[in-house]
Amino acid sequence: MLYLRSAVGRLHTLSTPALQVALDCGMGRLLGDRISTSPHRPVAARLAIWVAPALATVLGSAACSTPQVIDAPPPGQELPPPPGTEDGANVAVKTPEPARPSEPSKPVPPPTRISTDTPADVAAPPADAIKSPTGLSYKVLQRGEGSQPGRSATVVVHYAGWNTQGELFDSSVPRGAPLTIGLHQVIEGWTEGVATMQVGEVRRLWIPEALAYKGKPGAPAGMLVFDVELMGIE
Repeated sequence: MLYLRSAVGRLHTLSTPALQVALDCGMGRLLGDRISTSPHRPVAARLAIWVAPALATVLGSAACSTPQVIDAPPPGQELPPPPGTEDGANVAVKTPEPARPSEPSKPVPPPTRISTDTPADVAAPPADAIKSPTGLSYKVLQRGEGSQPGRSATVVVHYAGWNTQGELFDSSVPRGAPLTIGLHQVIEGWTEGVATMQVGEVRRLWIPEALAYKGKPGAPAGMLVFDVELMGIE
């Protein structure tokens, strides 16, 4: 902000537009070449200029009243002390700080219809479940409308798995993100059961031990029950 008084005693408080008018009226030589209206040193849109009165030289023109830099405004008006000019010998130019680039937002995982609550029918497949010749039983809980992955595809799924005692032993839901995996990397019951699902479908699988971990030490034993939602195919 620049404070000037004209020859008739009027106080001029110059914001950025007023400063440009003042420069156009012949006051383009403030402090030598510190401020210029040349194309090489344009007045910035947000430039705030503080001029120490002791150093300012203002040249008027015939078109404008010759102004003077004043030490203080008239009674009742305050002239705020410019930063960096308390000693009356400095000129400080404030420019806006560059905007910091915003961080890219993280993708939000899609919601799932899979629950970690124990189903009521984990002990055995119900009568309305479909049973394949291999011994796999399944039931469609929510129909899908997309493509079927086939046995060699990589799928994106949410899932939860229980043993026949109703104990949850694995799930993608607490991790907050679906699993992406190839159907050749999973147990046989998953390969068979998920390959014929449609994208968007939720299916419950009852997988006999012969199609699951086959008694492998440290792995869940016996028949396993999985709820699987096919989110996508890659």
